[in-house]
Amino acid sequence: MIRVLIVDDEFLVRVGLKTFVSWEEQGFELIGEASNGLEAMNLLDNNTCDIILTDICMPEMDGLTLLQQVKDKYPHIRSFILSNHDDFDYVRKALQIGALDYVLKLTMEPQELIEKLLTVKRQIGEERKGLDQARQISTKLNVFKKEAREKRFREIITKQCSNKEIDEVFQEFGYRVPGSYHIVNIQINQYEQVLDEDKFKSEKLLSYSVANIILELLKNEAEGELIELENGKFTLFLHRYSESILDEIKHCIYKYLKLSVCCGVSNTFEDVYQIHAAYLEADKALQYYFYTGLGQIVHYRQAQYTRSVEIQTIIPNEEWMRMIEQRNEEALLGAVKQLYERMDRERKWHPDDLKEQWIKLIHLFSQSLHELGGDIYSMPPYKGRYPFHAVRAVETLDDMYRWFLGWVPMYVQYMKECSNQQWRPEIQAVVKIIQEQYTSTIKLSDLAKVIGFTEAYLSVLFKKETGETLMDFIIRHRMKKARELLRDPAMKIYEVSEAIGYTDPNYFGKLFKKVEGIYPQEYKRKYFNK
Repeated sequence: MIRVLIVDDEFLVRVGLKTFVSWEEQGFELIGEASNGLEAMNLLDNNTCDIILTDICMPEMDGLTLLQQVKDKYPHIRSFILSNHDDFDYVRKALQIGALDYVLKLTMEPQELIEKLLTVKRQIGEERKGLDQARQISTKLNVFKKEAREKRFREIITKQCSNKEIDEVFQEFGYRVPGSYHIVNIQINQYEQVLDEDKFKSEKLLSYSVANIILELLKNEAEGELIELENGKFTLFLHRYSESILDEIKHCIYKYLKLSVCCGVSNTFEDVYQIHAAYLEADKALQYYFYTGLGQIVHYRQAQYTRSVEIQTIIPNEEWMRMIEQRNEEALLGAVKQLYERMDRERKWHPDDLKEQWIKLIHLFSQSLHELGGDIYSMPPYKGRYPFHAVRAVETLDDMYRWFLGWVPMYVQYMKECSNQQWRPEIQAVVKIIQEQYTSTIKLSDLAKVIGFTEAYLSVLFKKETGETLMDFIIRHRMKKARELLRDPAMKIYEVSEAIGYTDPNYFGKLFKKVEGIYPQEYKRKYFNK
């Protein structure tokens, strides 16, 4: 809407202008009326305005003075003169000041005024469109410059680059090489959970909000370069390090976003060509929060991983298998506690290595179930996660321990159920169809028709007999086949997806991650690197 102000000392003129023009229908909004220039300036000081219709001869402040003040203070506002026949000299002066046109009050026709106003409206619209385009171009250019700068710094920090490549980046952006510096890696804790809660509506907005707080604090406290990585992780090239800066970053992110972050800090470096080595130190320190807990600041000197771990050296595999086969819940929980306490006490193992050992433990549990004809993937997820996903996604050793304390009793109970399990012939027939036709689209209606049940009855009966829904069973079987196919080095991810009945590889990847805790590409890489 184009905003208009009427200024005239004659009450009837103001009333006439307000009533004989259909302002809103023509795309205009009246912001008010004034009887002299002083009143008009007061209104303009408190309201945005695009067009003024003003008389010339008025008390206290006449129209010419008003036009001059508006020109000086609000140069974007257009103005029209409302004049009488004997006002020609005043009109000429008004036009010289910058009025666009004049309208004779005594002979004024509504259509004449509307046409003049619509002409100006179109001009304002074109100007606004041009300004919007210019702003958009400027915004895109600034974003491009920021992203280009961030990309260049990301390369020299996260990758091993030559001295020449590092020099080029500093010279390209006119960056002052610091005398000493630290690299600080920052991680949003419980990142997957934060995304699932969808409080920030998008991953991009979440990262932007965190980065904005960090940059604002750096502006006041220290020089530095912030680079966004992925999965809620940032790296900070910090010139003047102090613990108080990181404390303030943590405090503000929690205060304004209700998010917890942890920080890994490198040693002090003076050689800028060692920037990647500093990054690796910070990353190693950051991962140590697996032991210290969420929301901590960890220095590189604390994070010294001196040995690899084999669970069977703490509790032999044979002992685990004996406790599992005996379904000795108390003994299993005691063994898990013993394992946890040993790892927490020594804290010498890299978190990734330690997780892989817990994965091996899950395989022992899975093996025992398989011998009974069961499947660890058919167990209901505990706290929303299947075992392999839970281990890979867990952020701290304490969380790992608590998850196992809740999952082991579920496992023992499920194992007992598997020992006595005998499905009805109709359910066995449905399972056989799924196992034979999992590569194609399987509809509940088709399955129900084959065995002569209604869809509703089949759904209820299947869940009662197997402990899982029909769709969960289909997904589990397909993921089992996917794991087998991913172990074939010749198979591409999209080929695996199509082979198990999914035409969209992205959808397949999301389902696979929900079960395994990692995407198919990473599963394939881990399998062939082991």
